[in-house]
Amino acid sequence: MDARSSSWRYLLHPQIRLLPVYIPMGLYPFLSSDIRPDGDTVVKIGKSSLCIDGHAHNDVLRSAVILNPNRSDWDYVRRRGFKFIRTYGVFPNIRDARWYIPLDNPLVTFRAWDIYKPFALKGKVYKWVCRSLSLAKLSKHFGDTLLIAQDEVPILTEIASKYVEIDPAKHFITLSSGTPGPSRKVTACLTDGAGYPIAFVKLGDTGRAIASLQHEFDMMNYVGCRGYESFEIPFVLGYEAGEAFTYIITRPIGNLRPSGYTLLPLHINFLKETYESSAGQHLVDDLVYELASRHDDIRDSLPQEFNAALAESIVYIEDAILQKGIHTQLSHGDFAPWNVYLTPKRLVLLDWESGKISQFPLADAFHFVMQVDLLVKNMSGESSAARSLAEGQRVAKLIGADLSYRQIVGLYMAYLVDIILRWFEDRSGQDRYSLDALQRGRLQALLAASHVYNNARSGITR
Repeated sequence: MDARSSSWRYLLHPQIRLLPVYIPMGLYPFLSSDIRPDGDTVVKIGKSSLCIDGHAHNDVLRSAVILNPNRSDWDYVRRRGFKFIRTYGVFPNIRDARWYIPLDNPLVTFRAWDIYKPFALKGKVYKWVCRSLSLAKLSKHFGDTLLIAQDEVPILTEIASKYVEIDPAKHFITLSSGTPGPSRKVTACLTDGAGYPIAFVKLGDTGRAIASLQHEFDMMNYVGCRGYESFEIPFVLGYEAGEAFTYIITRPIGNLRPSGYTLLPLHINFLKETYESSAGQHLVDDLVYELASRHDDIRDSLPQEFNAALAESIVYIEDAILQKGIHTQLSHGDFAPWNVYLTPKRLVLLDWESGKISQFPLADAFHFVMQVDLLVKNMSGESSAARSLAEGQRVAKLIGADLSYRQIVGLYMAYLVDIILRWFEDRSGQDRYSLDALQRGRLQALLAASHVYNNARSGITR
């Protein structure tokens, strides 16, 4: 189990106090701050039957959380007379809890799966199977089932009611529990009784997650007031930095089409507008110096293969783009198909937590290509590097960027060094972490790009 297995906390009332009975040891590290001897919430994540009727705290219980409830569990919940009773499908299971899908209304369950936007064929098949089972009312037999019974409205409902009209008894909540790690954030979609979104809430309760949300809110404010024509962002209904957690709540945008895996004219319009609007503001020189400084700061903790590649690439980057009069541009930071949607005239861009007002030119174009290549097409980093450089040349011409081939290669290496360093920086302080396939693919691409640049500089190519 990891922190995602305890995301159901956000489906409960504020300031919960958990009774220590029935909670498995695997969840204790993620719930310890909420566990109290005088708790008001009983949690049963296990196979034992819930025997709470004679418990000393039975009279003060405000809620119950029961995994895969049996008949006696349901009997207790009904006898207790909780005001709000909801069931959720936990997929794939409680140990790897990625989504919490409401199960009490088949239509809502069907539409709730819109929160999951897979990019690989396996994920698309999985989503189709889950949706089909929900229509057949068989969702409870696929994944784990979580019963939540309580006397008060969930904290997410309380948040949303500050900004939108919502009926506590006739709405539903879907959770995406986020990516494990210190920056993990939970995303909730609140829907009406027909399954149509009312609001989205993104929240975090760790220091890094809160900092990420604050940055995203600042970026959305910056972008939202500048009147860009090539794209739009969700309207921010509210933002609050509280003691327990921080959240951003946004209004849904309807009638969106998926971006697809190719940079289309609408994507180019975004890249062109952000490039042109940033002209003359800042040069990339400070960003280049920052790369070297950031590498020095974490050099001792990096694997040797990464250290050698980063050091060589930074030398090439300095040679290619330092003091060449190249200006920075606004960057989304995670410009990938799953964060980009289409309307007839412009893009809709979600998730600005990695956005930067001043970033290396073409970084978003390179990121789009690499994410598709490594995560969707399962290409090697070397093959992706070749395609990224070709796309970089094409995009540079279309947006009117006067860049030589060597400068484009240098900017590509700068993008890779930046994102590789960010991956390690996000894991600083962790005793153990494993290098994922995406990070290794980036290393392969960086080595390939360094080879290309060295040859170009030596006059072997171009």
